[in-house]
Amino acid sequence: MPQKHFYEFGPYRIDVALSRLERGGDVVTIPPKAFDLLLLLARNHHRVLSKTELMEALWPKTFVEEANLTQHVYTLRKALGEQPGGAPYIETVPRRGYRLAADVREVQADPAALAAPPAPPADSASLRQRAVTPVVLDGERKQATVLHCGVANAAALAERLGPAGLIEMTARLLGGDTHVADKVMSVFEPHTEGIRKGKIATPTEFGKLVTIQEAEHQIVTAYEVHARRPADKTLWVPALDRHQQIFGRAPDLAAGDRGFASAANEGAAYARGVRRVVLPQAGRKTPARRAYERQRWFRRGQRWRVGCEGRISVLKRRHGLRRSRYRGADGISRWVGLGVIANNLVSAATVLRQRTAA
Repeated sequence: MPQKHFYEFGPYRIDVALSRLERGGDVVTIPPKAFDLLLLLARNHHRVLSKTELMEALWPKTFVEEANLTQHVYTLRKALGEQPGGAPYIETVPRRGYRLAADVREVQADPAALAAPPAPPADSASLRQRAVTPVVLDGERKQATVLHCGVANAAALAERLGPAGLIEMTARLLGGDTHVADKVMSVFEPHTEGIRKGKIATPTEFGKLVTIQEAEHQIVTAYEVHARRPADKTLWVPALDRHQQIFGRAPDLAAGDRGFASAANEGAAYARGVRRVVLPQAGRKTPARRAYERQRWFRRGQRWRVGCEGRISVLKRRHGLRRSRYRGADGISRWVGLGVIANNLVSAATVLRQRTAA
């Protein structure tokens, strides 16, 4: 019988098999995703885990905002409380990520030692009943349930899921592993990804991540449907190069949100000839940086970028990008392209009408 696996720190114990947190024998109730985060931090207690690494591990093949991770960290800190010295168990390392700031002990225990004491003798009927009932430890109950259940139409299910789907289903059901690479979200559209936006209570959307690049007069100059969820910071330089390829020169002003901000991206924009770069820095800012971002041109660039956010809403509502009517990854790209063309025709007509009226 396999040994049970625990992580212990302070007064807490993480039971890996049962997916629960205990304190002094009592169960501490936390959300499943918060437990997954705590288990990740415990397994990697010797190092700092970056936010990107944590988000990719907790939400594989899913687009989520950083606020979801921050909320789960807050939930864990509230559940764990503080250490005797007053420091939180989960430490924030500025501009790097999080770590479990505690002495973590990995424990392997024999299930026989944890089993309940033998029950008093029972009559023969009870013994016969017990003989045909499988004895399952709590940690193995889910696995035993799966093993004792038949699957109807197994051949048809296997044909529809394919090898990748079967491997994922086996890992999730038998191994209890919900963090499977290339997770199949839809049998009919296997390229689909889960997209998390906003607060935790916001429903998960399913589809593909699309980036939109906009210039003056609400004209979309470029778009891309991503096969995989990219980090925002990796999209900045290709967007500048694409603009230069289309127009033959660098933009006078380039703006993005905090997800694109980094010293490397800011330097790359200036190196390409961009005169004004509007990338608000995330986290704590130095007095010099605060003064830099308070300049009138910087704030004007931020307002212009916020206005561009409305273009996404218009594309969804007016031009049908909320849902693709075409099948497959190529169909989604074609549908997005048609929506962008329709938007640009409307925007160009609006500009021409205004110029004619003037």
